[in-house]
Amino acid sequence: MSQKLTASAELESRHFTLIGIVQSLEEYIINEDAQIRSKAVTFLSQVIGSLKPTYLSRQQIQVLCQYLCKRIEDDGAVAGLVKLQELERFNKDMAIMILRAILERFQDLQIRPQLQRLQILELVNSLMSNHRFAIKSMHSESLVGITDLVSGEKDPRNLMIAFSMLKAIMVEWDIADHAETLFDAVFCYFPITFRPPPDDPHGITAQDLKSRLRGCIAASHHFAPYAFPQLIDKLDSSSPSVKKDVLQTISLCALSYDITTVSSYSITLWDSLKYEILNVQEEDLAGEALVAIRAIAERLSTGLTSATPQTPLAIYIRPITKECSEYLHAPQQKQSKTAGQILNSIGTASSVALFLVVRSVVPQLLTLYQDADSISQRKALLDTLLQILQPAFIHHGNTSIVNRSDLENPLEPFKDSLFEIFSQALMSIADKEISFRVVALKSLVLLCRLQDYLQDNEVGMVVQYLDEIVLSQSASVRDSLRIAAIQGLIDISRMKSAMILDITFPAFMAKLPDSAPEDNVDYILILEALARISIERSTSDTLIRRLFSRLDMILLTPTPPSYPQAILSTLHYVFNQRSLMSDPSLSIYFDKIAGILSRAAIASTEEGISVAMLEPQTMELLGRLSCLTVRTLDIHKQQSVCQQAYTLFSEGAIFSPVPFRENVSKTQRRTMILSTWLIAGVAKDISLPYQYPASADLLEDLTALLVNKFTPINRLHYVTKVLWSSPAGLLEPDNLSNNSVRVVFWITKGLLLRLADVDELLHRILDLLNNKNYGSTAARGFALLLAPDEIVSKANGAMIRSLAKQKLFNICMPVIADAFKTSDTTLKSNLLIALSGMLQFIGTEVLLLEIRTLLPLLLQSLHLDDSEVKSTTIATITLICQENPIAVQEHLSSLVSQLLKCAVDPKSNTPNPAMSQISEISSSEDFEKYLFGVPSTALVVISFHTPWAAPCVQMSSILAALAATYPPKSPPAISFISLNAESLPDISESYDVSAVPYLVLQSDSKVLESVSGCDAGKVKTAVEKWMRKFGAGEEKTKLPTALQTQARPDISDAVNGGTSNGPTETSNAVKDLSTYAPSASDPATAPAMSGHASETEALHARLAELVKAAPVMLFMKGTPSSPQCGFSRQLVAILREQGVRYGFFNILADEEVRQGMKTWADWPTFPQLWVGGELVGGLDIVCLSFYCPGMAAFTVPMADTSQVKEEIESDADFFKDYAVGKGKGGMASPEAQKSSRTTTT
Repeated sequence: MSQKLTASAELESRHFTLIGIVQSLEEYIINEDAQIRSKAVTFLSQVIGSLKPTYLSRQQIQVLCQYLCKRIEDDGAVAGLVKLQELERFNKDMAIMILRAILERFQDLQIRPQLQRLQILELVNSLMSNHRFAIKSMHSESLVGITDLVSGEKDPRNLMIAFSMLKAIMVEWDIADHAETLFDAVFCYFPITFRPPPDDPHGITAQDLKSRLRGCIAASHHFAPYAFPQLIDKLDSSSPSVKKDVLQTISLCALSYDITTVSSYSITLWDSLKYEILNVQEEDLAGEALVAIRAIAERLSTGLTSATPQTPLAIYIRPITKECSEYLHAPQQKQSKTAGQILNSIGTASSVALFLVVRSVVPQLLTLYQDADSISQRKALLDTLLQILQPAFIHHGNTSIVNRSDLENPLEPFKDSLFEIFSQALMSIADKEISFRVVALKSLVLLCRLQDYLQDNEVGMVVQYLDEIVLSQSASVRDSLRIAAIQGLIDISRMKSAMILDITFPAFMAKLPDSAPEDNVDYILILEALARISIERSTSDTLIRRLFSRLDMILLTPTPPSYPQAILSTLHYVFNQRSLMSDPSLSIYFDKIAGILSRAAIASTEEGISVAMLEPQTMELLGRLSCLTVRTLDIHKQQSVCQQAYTLFSEGAIFSPVPFRENVSKTQRRTMILSTWLIAGVAKDISLPYQYPASADLLEDLTALLVNKFTPINRLHYVTKVLWSSPAGLLEPDNLSNNSVRVVFWITKGLLLRLADVDELLHRILDLLNNKNYGSTAARGFALLLAPDEIVSKANGAMIRSLAKQKLFNICMPVIADAFKTSDTTLKSNLLIALSGMLQFIGTEVLLLEIRTLLPLLLQSLHLDDSEVKSTTIATITLICQENPIAVQEHLSSLVSQLLKCAVDPKSNTPNPAMSQISEISSSEDFEKYLFGVPSTALVVISFHTPWAAPCVQMSSILAALAATYPPKSPPAISFISLNAESLPDISESYDVSAVPYLVLQSDSKVLESVSGCDAGKVKTAVEKWMRKFGAGEEKTKLPTALQTQARPDISDAVNGGTSNGPTETSNAVKDLSTYAPSASDPATAPAMSGHASETEALHARLAELVKAAPVMLFMKGTPSSPQCGFSRQLVAILREQGVRYGFFNILADEEVRQGMKTWADWPTFPQLWVGGELVGGLDIVCLSFYCPGMAAFTVPMADTSQVKEEIESDADFFKDYAVGKGKGGMASPEAQKSSRTTTT
C-alpha cells in the first residue's frame, strides 16, 4: 500500500513518469509465472486508482486501456480498467475497446471463479451505465456478446447484475431480430427457486431475483409469442409458489406490452386464468389470477374514452361477461360468487371497463332478483350487485380522481330500480335476516357516495334509515347491522356532513338522558355512534360543544358515575382523532376543561358530598383528557397550566394544594390524579410550581415522572439522598414499609428509563428480596420497572431509552442466578418472581445472551403456584425454543414434564393479561362484531377447527404457543380467534374452508394468506411475515369504554401507611408462595433425554390415536383441496362421490408420522384409508372394492386387512353410515352430495 501511494505521489510531483513505472514493471508483467504477472498488473492498477481524476491525459488513458486490455485475464487488470472508465477523459472509443476485449477473452466466463465473473460483470455494467450510447452503437455485436457472456450464470449476485444489463438491452436496443435469443437467455431461469443461505451477507432474496427476472420477461412486446404460451403452460404446475410467480409475471407482461400484443392474447389468457379462479384451490392464487385479469383490462383501456363494441377492450370483456352471466343464474352456487369477483376486478380496471360490465350484467341481475323466490337467492344477487357498485365508487365517487373518463355513470339508467331494491331489502325484511340487510345497507351507502347520483332527499332518507337502525333497541340489530349502519353514517359524513348535523345529531342527542339509571347503559351505544361519525371538523366541533354542555349538567349531580365517564371517554376519543396542534378551538376546549377541574377541586372540599366528579375513575378520565389537550398548548400556556397544576385553577383559599399541607381528606387526595396528568402533559423544560414536594403525598407514578422528566442531571444526587441518606432515607431499615418500597421502585423506574446511574440502587433493591417483611413486595416491584406506563411515556416527553431493558437484565440476572444457588426457600421464591417480572418486557435478543444461566431458573419457576409467573415463564421458554432450540435439548425431559403438570393444573390455566389470548367465536354475530372491533391495521389470525379432526388439536397448541409470544397492546397489533367450522358453515364457506385445520390471516377485512394443515413452521412464518407489515401499525379508532377504564390507586392508603391498591402486592400470592419449598435434591439441570424405545412407543401411541381421530381417516399427500399426488387425488374423488364424511392427515406436513405409519401399519405406500381404526388399504383396494366386487381377493395383502376388505366386498352399504346423506347402495343422494361439500372433507 505504501509503495502504491509513494509511486502515485512521485508521478504527481513529476519525479517519475508513467512510462517509467510501466518499464520498471515490464520484467514482472511479461514473466511466465502467472502470480508474478498478476501482482505487477495489480500494482499498476492500484497506482492508477490512487491518482487524481484529472492527472492522466486522454492519450495516457488510451495507452493504459490498450495495455490492460491485452493483459485483461491477469488479476488486477479489470480493477485498473474500472478505475480508468470512471475518469472524465475516458471516451466512447475506449469503452468499445474494453467491451470487445472482454467479449473476446472471456467467452468461457462461466467456468471462471465466481469473484472474477463478478468483477467482469460489474465492469460491463459500469460501461453500460456510464457509456450507454457507445455500447448501444455496437448494435448486434454488443447485444449478442453480452447475452452470450451472461448465459449460464448461476450466482445470485452475478444474476442480479446480468438481469439488469439484459433488461437495458431489451428496452433500448432494437431486438426484433434477436427476441428469441434474448428471451431464452432469461426465461431459462424461470421460475426462480433460489433460497438464500443463512446469514447471507449480501441480502439477496428470492423475491429480488424474481422481480428482476420478471422485469426482463416483461421488457419487450417482442417476447409475447414466447412468453405467454410458456407461462400458460407453467400454470399446470402443482407448486403453488410457481403458479403465483407465473400469475404475477402475466400481470406485469399485460401492463408492459403494447395494446395490440395484449389484445391478440387476451382471450387465450382469459381461458387459462379463469380456471384458477373458478376452481380455486389456493385463495392467494385466485387473488393473483384476478389481478392478472384486471391488468389485461387496464392495459386495453389505455387511451379509451368511449365504450364502442369493436375496441380490443370490448372484445376482451364480452366473453367474460357472457360466462359470468351464466353462473349468475344459479346465484347460490360458489361459481356465482366467483363471477361477482371477476366482474368486480374487471370493473376496477377503468371507467370504460366498468361501463361495459354494468350495461351487460346489471339488467340481467335486476331481472333475476325480481324472479328470485328465496331470501338466500336474493342475498347472493345483492352480493354481486354490491361487488359491481364498489368499482363504480372508484370511478364515479370522488371528484378528485385524475384522468376521469367523460363517460356517464353507467348505473344512471338503473338508479330508481337499485334504490328501491336496496331500500326494501334493508327496511322491509324480517329482523332475523341480518346478513341480507347488511348487504343492502352497504349498497345503499355506496349509492349515496356516488358523485351526483342520488338527490339530497334520497340521501336524507338513507340517513334516516341508518339512524333508525342505530337507535333501535332490538337485540337482533345491535351487532353487525348496527355496526354497518354506523360505518355508513361515517361514510356519508365525509361527503355530506351537513346532513349528519341536520338529521342524525338531533335524533341521537335527543336519546341521551339528562341522568342515567344504574341498570341502563344504552347511552353508551349512542355515544359510541356519535364519536365514530364525528370525523369531519364541523361535526366533531358540534359534538364537543354539546357533550361539554351535557357534562356540565351531570358532573355535580348524584347521577351514576358511569354516564359522565362515558361522556369523558367519548370526548377523549374525538380529541384523539383531531390534529389539536393546529386546532383554532384548542384554547376554548382547554378553558372548558379547566373549569371542570376547578369545580372538582372545590367539590372535594365539601364534606359528605358524593358526586360523579369525585369518583377516582372519573378523575382518571378527566386527567387523560386534560393531558391530551395540554400537550398541544403553546409553551406560555403550558407554563401557566403548570403553575396551577396543584391548585387545579381554583381561586382563593377554598382549595389548597394537596402535597403541601397536612390533614388532607381522602377525597382531596384523589385530586392528585388530576394534578399528575396535568404535569405529565407539559414540556420538560417548564418550571414546576414547587421544586421538592413531600414524595409521600404524590402519586407514585408522578414521583417517577418528576425524577425522569424534570430533574436535571446535576441534581440527581438529591434523589439518592432521599433513598438512603441516614436517618430519613426510604431504604433505611427503620423506615421500610410496603409503601416506601413501592416509592423506591417508582424512583428507580424513573432513573432507569433515562439510563441514569442505578447500579448501586439496583443492588440495594435486590437485597430487599431477602427481607422477611417486605421481600415479596420488592419481588413484585421488578415487574414495574419496565412496564409501559401512560404517564411516564414518550408521548408525555419522558426519557425512555431503549437500552434500559438490557441494562436492568445485565445487572440483575447474574445476581439472581448467584443468589439462587445458596438462598433459602423464601428468597428463592422472591428471586424467581422478580426474574419473571423482568422477563415480561425483555427482548429475545437480550435473553439469548444469558440463555445457559436463564434456563435452569425458568425450569424452577414452573414449580411456583403463581399462574402469572408460570405464564411469563412459558412464554419465555417458547421464545427460546423458537430462536435457539438446541439450547433446550439438555433440559427437554424435565421441561416437558413440568409443562404437562402446568397443563393439567387448573390454577395454571387462568388467562395471562401479559399475553395475547385466543378468542373462541360461537356465532356469526359474535364474529362480525369481533372483526369490527379490531383496528384496520391489526393482523387477525382466524383458526377453523372441528372436534373430529385430530390435527386441529395440534394446531390449537401451535397457536397458543404463538399467541403467547405477542404481548397485548392497545390498540391490538395482532388478534387470534378460533371457531368451529362445522358449527358455523356460513363463515367457513365464505373463506372456502374445505379441510381443517385451516388458518386465515387477514387485515382490514382482506384475506392476506391462508395455511392448510398443522405445519408449525408455515404458521409461524406466515404470522411473522405479516406482523412485520402490520405489527407496527397504530390506529386511533378504538373508542375507550368508560365502564372498563381502570382507575389509578387511591393514594390515601399509601399516605396513611395502609395497604396499597397499586400494582405491587397481593396478600394471597405471598401466602401461596410461602408453601413453595424445593428440596436440595432438585436437579440443577434436566435429566438426560429418554431412550429410543420410549420415543417409538410414544409415536405408536400417537398413530393409534390418529387412525381413530375420525370414523373414516385418510392419510394422504397434501390436502383434499390440494392433493400432492395422483393417487391421493383419485381417492379423494372416490370418497366425495360416495358422499363419505372423513378426516384426513397430510403426511407431507409431518415426516415422523409419514415414516412411522409405514412400519406401524405394515403398509409402505400412501394414501391409506382407515375405517373404525382398521386399515382398509390404498387406492387399489378401495377402487376394486367399490367398482369391481370380487377382484379385491386377488390382490396381495401387505397387512392383515382381509376382514375389512371382505366387509367392503360383501356389503354394498359399507360406507353408508359414514355418508353425509343416505341414498341407495350406500351412496349419498345427489342432494346430499351437493350439501355435503362444506361438511365432507
